[in-house]
Amino acid sequence: METKRERLIQRLTEEIQTGCFRAASRLPPERVLMERMGVTRTLLREALMTMEGMGRISIEGRSGITIVRNGEEKIGQGIERLAQWPSVLSGEILEVRLILEVPAAKFAAKARSEADLEQMDRCLAALSAFDHRDEKDYARGDEWDFLLHQTIMRAAGNELLLRVYEGVASLMRDFTRRYRGVLFNRIAGWAERAFREHTQLVEAIRARNPEEAGETMHRHLCRTLKIDRFVNDPPDRSARDVFCGEIS
Repeated sequence: METKRERLIQRLTEEIQTGCFRAASRLPPERVLMERMGVTRTLLREALMTMEGMGRISIEGRSGITIVRNGEEKIGQGIERLAQWPSVLSGEILEVRLILEVPAAKFAAKARSEADLEQMDRCLAALSAFDHRDEKDYARGDEWDFLLHQTIMRAAGNELLLRVYEGVASLMRDFTRRYRGVLFNRIAGWAERAFREHTQLVEAIRARNPEEAGETMHRHLCRTLKIDRFVNDPPDRSARDVFCGEIS
């Protein structure tokens, strides 16, 4: 089931490609977009953040929102093409996320703003409200999980790192949607543990504790990697312990 953010992204993309923005180099201001699309500022900003990560637009502060046309591709778009490669496994994507997100969590603990923290808190509040026994909540929980990690990456203050991450994470979302029921139903206490780790991660960033933030992110993603192995049981499992060692 599509979320409101996904539907808004689809509408904006269609307007850019074939609609009223097809000849434009920039999108209108947020206020105009809100009125035209009939959405809240928060929903619009979340959609725009995701579209920027996908390489479809470029948000340039006071300069506005630039539309990225064909021939002006960003790294995120190139990585998205990996979805067509059957050899790209979810475990490999998780390993790349470990490489990207652990140092990014440390950077975020040093560079985060109050606005970053407010967005992280909003994501945590949304995640805490979901009933993980309800299949319909799986997809919504995935949306907020993705947005939380995206916000942490953005708070790190490294634009190139953010672009690479969003391209990789877009591939990972198919895995999380497919196996969210496994994570939350077949593995006792997974939902509570995942939420607890998310909370600890945000608190470490809030306290400007880079080492704790990095360790928490590493532990969190390693647990997810362990679940991926449980689900897919790759034959080269032992070779991949270089990333996480023995995960408990």
